[in-house]
Amino acid sequence: MSSRLERLPDNTTPVWQLDLTSTGCFVCLLGAVAYVVMSTKKKVSAIVKKNNSRRAKKVRSISMSLDLECPGRIPHGNHLSSPQEVTYMKKPARPARLIPDRNRTVSACEFVEQYLAKESLTKSELLLRLSKLSSNMRLDEDRFPFSVLPPDCKLKVFSFLTSKERGVAAQVCTEWRALIKTSSLWNVVDFTTFPLCHVQSGNHECSELCYAMYRQRMKKFFNYMNVVRPVLKQLRFSFDIGDFKDGWLDCLLGLLDSARCQELEFAHLNWKESPLKPFQRDSITWSSNDYKDLMWHHRQRQRLFTNFFDQFTAAAPNVSELILPFDWSLRSLRALTRLQCLERLVLEKYFVFQTLEQGHLDQLFQGLPGLRHLTLEVWTPSGYGLLMYSIDADNLQYLDVSQCRGFYLQSLYAPSLEVFKMSRHSWTGPLTNVDSRDVPCVHQVLCEGAPELIQINNHLLHPDWRENIYPELATILNDVCSCRQHNSNWVL
Repeated sequence: MSSRLERLPDNTTPVWQLDLTSTGCFVCLLGAVAYVVMSTKKKVSAIVKKNNSRRAKKVRSISMSLDLECPGRIPHGNHLSSPQEVTYMKKPARPARLIPDRNRTVSACEFVEQYLAKESLTKSELLLRLSKLSSNMRLDEDRFPFSVLPPDCKLKVFSFLTSKERGVAAQVCTEWRALIKTSSLWNVVDFTTFPLCHVQSGNHECSELCYAMYRQRMKKFFNYMNVVRPVLKQLRFSFDIGDFKDGWLDCLLGLLDSARCQELEFAHLNWKESPLKPFQRDSITWSSNDYKDLMWHHRQRQRLFTNFFDQFTAAAPNVSELILPFDWSLRSLRALTRLQCLERLVLEKYFVFQTLEQGHLDQLFQGLPGLRHLTLEVWTPSGYGLLMYSIDADNLQYLDVSQCRGFYLQSLYAPSLEVFKMSRHSWTGPLTNVDSRDVPCVHQVLCEGAPELIQINNHLLHPDWRENIYPELATILNDVCSCRQHNSNWVL
């Protein structure tokens, strides 16, 4: 085995010439490769042992590449004396280095800073590029990006939904469910919008089973309101609080305890009946015992109302508009006069032929000095001699007594009154003789006590309506007045 190594001149690239005919050169080459591999592995192992930490990773494999020229290639400009001599380029050895961690995370701020340094941009130029990019993006015209809206805008959209629609929307996702549970979203609670049943068939007839399912749905909604704790501004319900089987009174009292009613402005409280409850004709019998039971239930419901209304006025003292059947008891009157912000009041009748004393009417107007709009409905038992009433209200602007029975005005002092409504119903009083009837004329009462009056019922008065009773006004007086001049019937 013969080998010959010759060094090339210094003015050329360092090249080693090797005789390939001898087999010893291959043995030397393999030994050199094995030595490099073993030495590199030992160095890496030493580094790993030295940095013995949790993030240190073991070397699974070592990859090496030998940049060797193809056999038989002779560099340009070099000529060997023998064809068996082959030259190889000597490459500089690459420094050993470890592979960086590929799972290292980069924060958004760091990435932006690197991008700005790389592109040599300022922050204003970056924002300009982002604005151009967003303007080039085209959203689908059939879809609205509701998810990108802020929570306040989403709540504003949900406020236009009904209670049933909000219940459906709460099942869409967790975010919508949390938003719909917002207390300020439920500022209007209307229990009268819930249907008795969801069956839309024309042949369907509602029964007790439908009402039982309706009662179950309403109980769940009451429980949901107790969890939400709504900030009420409007409240409307129609439930018989005297029906212990249905338990509406307990549900309403629980709502008053859980809800925040300080901002309540409008309330329609129909506490005397449940209109959606089916009427059972077969179970009704007409006897003296049934009449006594009916009267007992009326009195019992009235006592329950006084307790409920007392708690309601204590929880919601800032109500400005109120509609409810009224029992005209002293306790209810005291609770009603607690509402000093009340401006519009509608008092419906609770029971037929209910006694109304003049002192109760005076207490109402004295306790509510800011009252401007009053609609009154009472059915008073007027015996022989009739019952006359006087109204003294400084700030009253609207008075409607058109639904009253047996209610006759003796005097009126309302310097701010602008609209007055009145009607005469058949069989509203006793059979009396025309000559013995002493009922003041409505025209005279209004001329003396309502100097700012501009409208009677739906008729706009002429400027000279006090001095001149023109035909249109005469027709209205014949329909509403019960004096001798305008009513000659035996029946008031």
